[in-house]
Amino acid sequence: MKKLLSALLVLVMLLSLPGIGALAASDELTWSLDKKGTLTISGKGEMPDYSGDTPPWVKYRDDIKAVVIEEGVTHIGTQCFQFCTNLKSVTIPSSVESIGAAAFYRCEKLSAVYYGGTASDWDEIEIARYNKRLTSAELVFSDAETPAPASSGKPSAGSKLK
Repeated sequence: MKKLLSALLVLVMLLSLPGIGALAASDELTWSLDKKGTLTISGKGEMPDYSGDTPPWVKYRDDIKAVVIEEGVTHIGTQCFQFCTNLKSVTIPSSVESIGAAAFYRCEKLSAVYYGGTASDWDEIEIARYNKRLTSAELVFSDAETPAPASSGKPSAGSKLK
């Protein structure tokens, strides 16, 4: 009887979890976090929108110091980097067309944004509310003399975005 109740409890718990694939906007996006704290998003398509503690890198949130989003990503998901309290810089490619609400909420140390396009391209990006740290950081465009930081180091974590 105890085994049956235990199995039933496990089944109920599993059924109450949201599907992992339900959050994926694109199966073509992957993420990796190197030992230096650089989170890299690679692939083509839109990052999923998240809520609360659902980004797959959430358990590494305190380790993230830089975010590099590679060319091909078209949308930065809602709440994807919120509360990354040690995030200092983000590199955004010219392929990004929109940034979801609170994507960079409470990223208090964010001070530099490296953008792969021009100032007029940046002005065309739809940036949703609660991204004050992103919009108040120093913005460096691709035609500026200061290059964007590159990811270095071997990945210590990563997977498909889901």
